[in-house]
Amino acid sequence: MDQKAIETKAVNAVRDIIVESEYLDQIISDNDKEPAFDGFVYVYSKPNKKKINQIGRIPVQVKGTQRKVTSNAPYINSSVSTDDLRIYLNEGGAFYFVVHISQDGKVKRIFYDDLLPVKVMKILSNANKQASITIKLKPFPTDTELMRGIFVSFLDHKKKQVILNDLKEIPKLEDLQRSGHLDQITFTTAGSQRYSDHFDAILNDEVYIYATLKGSTAHHPIDLWDHEFERVVSFEREQSVTINDTLYYSQYTFIRATSNFTLKFGQSTTLTFPYQKHEGDRGKAKINYTPADSLAVRVSDLEFWIEAVKTECIHIDGEPILITLDNKPLVDKWEDELNFWKKTRETLLILNISEDISIKSMSENDYREINTLIRAFVDKEPLLNIRKDLPLNYTLTVCGLKIALLHIKPCESDNNSRIIDYFSDELIIGFKLAEGGDKEDHFVPVYGVLDKDSWATVSNINFDDVVPSFNRIYDKHSDNCLFRVANESLLSMLLAYDETQKERLLHVATHLSNWLLEKCPEDVLWKNVRLINYLQAVKRGRELSKSERIQLLEIAEDSTMEAQVRAGACLLLDNRDSAEFHLHKLKPSVRADFIKYPIYLFEKQL
Repeated sequence: MDQKAIETKAVNAVRDIIVESEYLDQIISDNDKEPAFDGFVYVYSKPNKKKINQIGRIPVQVKGTQRKVTSNAPYINSSVSTDDLRIYLNEGGAFYFVVHISQDGKVKRIFYDDLLPVKVMKILSNANKQASITIKLKPFPTDTELMRGIFVSFLDHKKKQVILNDLKEIPKLEDLQRSGHLDQITFTTAGSQRYSDHFDAILNDEVYIYATLKGSTAHHPIDLWDHEFERVVSFEREQSVTINDTLYYSQYTFIRATSNFTLKFGQSTTLTFPYQKHEGDRGKAKINYTPADSLAVRVSDLEFWIEAVKTECIHIDGEPILITLDNKPLVDKWEDELNFWKKTRETLLILNISEDISIKSMSENDYREINTLIRAFVDKEPLLNIRKDLPLNYTLTVCGLKIALLHIKPCESDNNSRIIDYFSDELIIGFKLAEGGDKEDHFVPVYGVLDKDSWATVSNINFDDVVPSFNRIYDKHSDNCLFRVANESLLSMLLAYDETQKERLLHVATHLSNWLLEKCPEDVLWKNVRLINYLQAVKRGRELSKSERIQLLEIAEDSTMEAQVRAGACLLLDNRDSAEFHLHKLKPSVRADFIKYPIYLFEKQL
């Protein structure tokens, strides 16, 4: 068969299949005079093919080749002229057909590629100075609805990509983001119509990516995902996940790939099933566990994984998911590990430590110290042969935490030591004043001796007990000296908060300042000083109210008030000049002390 006959048969094959659709028509010549096109396919909105219902026409090029026709080839390779591609680009795209014809001319199979501008520009960007380049073509469908969908989708994308006529290259997403003009991006399949399932279409079809800019409805094509891209679809599902009526998670991640789908629970556990197009047996699942670094997550994730392996059944929103595991793992050693991490978490809870720890960062010494703490606080075992040179109170650094502890040394006849929490109820601090001949005993809670660095770094401070502990001691001893200690503690807390920005510190500082404002007598600390300290804690967390600012104005304008008190009020009112005016009245030593107070933070912020 000569080439003219091959081309004629190829064109006839395309003509014949196009006219099968009530919504498509064609004018394709087998003796074309155009340099790059053989004719056009016309697309209609209604089946009567009237001109008024025509929604567009698409240039087509048809090539024929005689060879053995395979019935199951997913695609073929074909060479196309780069000059032709540039013509297609100028025309806003074209359909490129290649028809395989058997040796006897009786069997034909049609392949095609929808060469839209974005695709053509990407192909040409890889062509360099080549006269031709190889492209992939897919089988042309025989179903008339699929055919119609392909051409309608082509026209839709062609309209969106017409903007490329004025551009030399495809806009880059990064450039649009940097410009600040990007509004949103959308992903649209090329419309092969071969996939009834949306996920299948996104995973397998070509996907065009468009950007819309602020203040505009125009679509800017920015990329094409072709078959070279491996894709997955992933999203969160807000559904309860339980095993044996125990709730483990309130959501999970669903991940679809081409050949499987995966359910991810927490950070560690994945269940992967082979993808079946039809409902029924999911096949054997693969369960995978990746240990989390966080202690809190490690405990919850590992417990879930162990129970999932043992029961081979989980419930999602009450619906059972039976799991047939491929190569079921042994869980005995994992149960021992889980028990250790549970005891570690319990120890930290007993010590009022809310900070998480990084398991991957733990050293051998960290493991030893954690074991000692578990024995002391969870198992309550005697601690034999512990270091005898440990002081009464010391700070243990373990897993990045600083834990304040008390070491109760054994008597000579007993080798058993005790370690207790420094902030337990077993300890209060007693002292005598060195000045003024005061020989009375005074008592403060352990929090009363913490300095700024301790407030900032110690991990096992029981913040919920700070104010109650001061209150308990005052109720018991009615000692006004306690208020001065509490005020010093307040200032240390605020300095620590300014360094660390720990919200719990500010919350307790505000609570303690309010306690001082309400309970402290005037002859111990002036009310205006207590009010300023309270409001400087409040101002760190929110804007001051109108009534609060009025109270500060009254202090700032009170000529009988000490200069440093008036300066503090001015700083909280954001009045830097007035604050400096009052500060210059102070002795240099007093001014130097004032600059060290936490209220001076507001001068630095003005």
